[in-house]
Amino acid sequence: MISRGLWLGAMLSLLLGCTSRPEVAQDRTPIAIPLDQLSRYWIQDRQFSFFGEDEPEFPVKPVKGYVEVRYLIDSNGRPIKPVVVAAEPPGELEQSALATLSRMRYSPGDDNPDAVPVEVTNRFDIEIN
Repeated sequence: MISRGLWLGAMLSLLLGCTSRPEVAQDRTPIAIPLDQLSRYWIQDRQFSFFGEDEPEFPVKPVKGYVEVRYLIDSNGRPIKPVVVAAEPPGELEQSALATLSRMRYSPGDDNPDAVPVEVTNRFDIEIN
């Protein structure tokens, strides 16, 4: 009976070990890169729309503009620490751009096998009719 319990425990540990995501070091110093070099380091996994059910506020009038956001892509491919650098028109689209950014995920590019974090500034052009 004891050996059966040990065997079951070993199998469970093996299965959990295989399904868990390996931890990636978060203590690396990020490098600042221009947007045109982002694809060398990180590749966006999916494209997202700016407005979804979880948006904080949907503009009631048509609006066209942009939001520039500086953010860090951590070693797990998550955008963190976003800072709005510029927005036009101010106060209209920032929350939607930040909500979209929070849903984005990245995978390391070919030139970034060690998943080095990067800081980048991205411009989101938005038009709502």
